[in-house]
Amino acid sequence: MKRFLTLLALVLSITACNKINADLTTINEIVNVQNGLLVNDAGVRYNVSDHDIMSQLMSQQRVFIIGQIEPDSNPSYDYKLYLMQYIGVNVKDCIKSSEITEDDKLGHDPLHLSTCWLDGGYINASLVFSFNTFMGYQGTANIVFDETRSTSQDLYFVFRNNQDGKTWEDESLTPSELEFGSGIYSFKYTPLLDPSYKGDINFHFEWVWFQKDPSNENIPLRTTEIRSETITLKAN
Repeated sequence: MKRFLTLLALVLSITACNKINADLTTINEIVNVQNGLLVNDAGVRYNVSDHDIMSQLMSQQRVFIIGQIEPDSNPSYDYKLYLMQYIGVNVKDCIKSSEITEDDKLGHDPLHLSTCWLDGGYINASLVFSFNTFMGYQGTANIVFDETRSTSQDLYFVFRNNQDGKTWEDESLTPSELEFGSGIYSFKYTPLLDPSYKGDINFHFEWVWFQKDPSNENIPLRTTEIRSETITLKAN
């Protein structure tokens, strides 16, 4: 059977049995790598206990982390972090529809919005792709801001994926050759906001994904369909 598990779902499935110390607080969130510390979008600063791991993280801008924390009296940071696992986050700008010069370069291949949340001025998303087990995934995901439909209150976005046409619908693959993988992305949306508008903002997302098999919703069909989701950012 084809597996339909996203990497983020796998990460979030880690339970208390994996804890380093049951007395510590377990966290899972996206953080920014800043000046030798990990800082979440609310400004909380974490000092990684393992300096070798921190040196690896220095090449990243944002990462999704799972770990345990304890308060520390050091004024340079808020918590000591025992990092259990991390995943690099792809940081990109939103592409304005008026700035697209070569539409086909963004691709028309399917992708799925598995999880999405707004934090720190970013659209944070776990995106799912189909890929050939033996060839891997070489696609490029982006998000397009539709200026034509958008207003101060309602922002419209379309997820796009260029997988060079090497998707499920174009390949004759056996179940053992086709699987699904995912990546975590952060798209900066603050430059798109109307500074004079102070109310709630609706973020409307669209994407193209495979249809579900009516007899087994865990097995997508080869045909595609447009899907959508809306998230509201409440005014402060």
